[in-house]
Amino acid sequence: MNLDWANEWHKKHGECFWTKKLNEKGMTNEGYWDSRSDEIYAAHDKITNYPGAILEKMIPFLAPEAKVLDIGAGSGAYSVPFAKISREVTVVEPSKGQLRRLAQKARGLENIKIVNKRWEEVNREELEEYDLVNAAYCFSMPDIKEALGKMISCTKNVLFLVAFAGSSLTPVLASIIPGYNPSPDYIYLYNLLYQMDIKANVEIITRRYLYPWGLLQKLWAEDYDLAPDEKESALAFFQKNNLIVSRDGAMLIKCWYRDAVIWFQRG
Repeated sequence: MNLDWANEWHKKHGECFWTKKLNEKGMTNEGYWDSRSDEIYAAHDKITNYPGAILEKMIPFLAPEAKVLDIGAGSGAYSVPFAKISREVTVVEPSKGQLRRLAQKARGLENIKIVNKRWEEVNREELEEYDLVNAAYCFSMPDIKEALGKMISCTKNVLFLVAFAGSSLTPVLASIIPGYNPSPDYIYLYNLLYQMDIKANVEIITRRYLYPWGLLQKLWAEDYDLAPDEKESALAFFQKNNLIVSRDGAMLIKCWYRDAVIWFQRG
């Protein structure tokens, strides 16, 4: 049986914990990012070494005269480094909170153009063709096939998609949150591109890091509303699986996260 991978993506996305949580709260994705703690968000990115090696794979495709499109740019993890290398970076980002964080990181840079819209709200006529198009962890779109098609149509040279490929925290969350389902992983996007006659490359990059237990509790308080007994269950899980390290009086959790880097180069 041939699967419709666009339909499979939307089914999996609708079933995942995060989608259901936002729907229960009546909150959009951009609403979540508008409200998220700057302090926790900055500490999280520093600890998890994001984007790290992912960015290093993209840099060789840039040149001083390059024009770049960064879709769902967030706080500028890619946009700011891109702007330091290339001629112009166009950012599409619906969250005003994320754009505020990006502006703080981009002080002194004058070659970043902001489009404060959701990707599906951007008309193709507003866009050019770009030497590099990047879309990282921003695929909550009402029509994923149409969204990818617009990305492809904007790509002059190379398109990068960065998507979830696994996390060491998924099993513990599944053990303490009834009905927990992670977001759909990269294979849905990869197979959908194949059905769209795009023969993409893919590489899995693993980031390993030690996450302070105190900070992880703060992050989970924002994201999952965990009760005290659920936090105790999580800690017991880490202890049982020998995932706790003590360093300078701090309790650290051994974690890993896998990013799938999918890319397609014209020609």
